[in-house]
Amino acid sequence: MVGRSFLSLLKLQACVLACVFLLATAAEPPLEFVTLEGKTEKLELREQDAALVVHFWATWCPDCAREWSHLARAAERCAETGVRILAVNVGESREVVEKFLREQEVQLPTFRDPAGEVWRRLSGRGLPLHYTWTHQGRTLELGPRTTAAWEEDLRRWGCEKPALLEP
Repeated sequence: MVGRSFLSLLKLQACVLACVFLLATAAEPPLEFVTLEGKTEKLELREQDAALVVHFWATWCPDCAREWSHLARAAERCAETGVRILAVNVGESREVVEKFLREQEVQLPTFRDPAGEVWRRLSGRGLPLHYTWTHQGRTLELGPRTTAAWEEDLRRWGCEKPALLEP
């Protein structure tokens, strides 16, 4: 009798935990950012997307700047494969972001998180922060990534020749 009750309790706990996980995942607030024109835009994974990669950055972050050109090239070369790569500036003014963009040789679709609300909700621990959303799930990675790591993931998502090191 005791064994059966214990097993029933374990099954009930497992069901409760599964429901809590599903509710937490389903209730995740949307990714809402501000365009450089000042409009709010909600970003989400589309059916035709293989991956949505969001690169959180700031102009004062040297690691963010180092990754910028690699990710911009990947965004160009992988767009037709359904891999969308975009940048979200955290906490800086529109003028600062626009000045940075004018100085870059290559561009990424860029948004702003003016008060760092989305960044803080996701992690809020540092930059660069990479949020990747695929049909298999979502991942969050803090800190700079190597070119080899980016190329491996891009290939896994269907972009066969990202060539991040080539100009």
